[in-house]
Parts: sequence; C-alpha cells; structure tokens
Amino acid sequence: MSDTSAPEGVYIAPFVHYQNFSLTESISNGKGTLSGFGGGLTLGKQWVFKEKIVLDILIGPNYSSGSLKVTSGNSVDFQTGVFDGFGIIAGF
Repeated sequence: MSDTSAPEGVYIAPFVHYQNFSLTESISNGKGTLSGFGGGLTLGKQWVFKEKIVLDILIGPNYSSGSLKVTSGNSVDFQTGVFDGFGIIAGF
C-alpha cells in the first residue's frame, strides 16, 4: 500500500505506441508482418472513490503509421490502410 493517494483531477498526457502483428490470409496462403508506430495526446479526468476505486475517462487525437512486410503471397491480399493516419482515441 502506498503512503500517497492516487492523483485526481484533469490531466493532459502524451503517449507513444508500437505494434507488431503477424498476418495470414488463408485463401492465397499469404503471410506477412505489420509493424506500426504512432503517438498522440489525451485529455482526461480521473476520480478516486473510497480510496480504492478509480474512474478515468480520456479522449484525444492520435497518429499511426504502419509498414507491411510480405513473406509469402502478395501484398494485395492484405488491406492495411486502416492502420495509417490520424484518428481519435477514447477510453474509460
């Protein structure tokens, strides 16, 4: 147990992320890997109830960019555009 309480209130938080996926496409036996990197900024608020329960909501813009390495089949089998570009991240 910590001697200090959890932070409470409004915050701004930068973040970065890295993703690495193995892809398979069964019809043409395509295989490959998709790697992605990105980041963004979130605005959120955190509440602490009874010193044990924390509720956190957040929203903000993010950017992701991915690269595809095909090891068999061809890259037409894989639709990767959903991993590139700007978007919104939200959570609770």
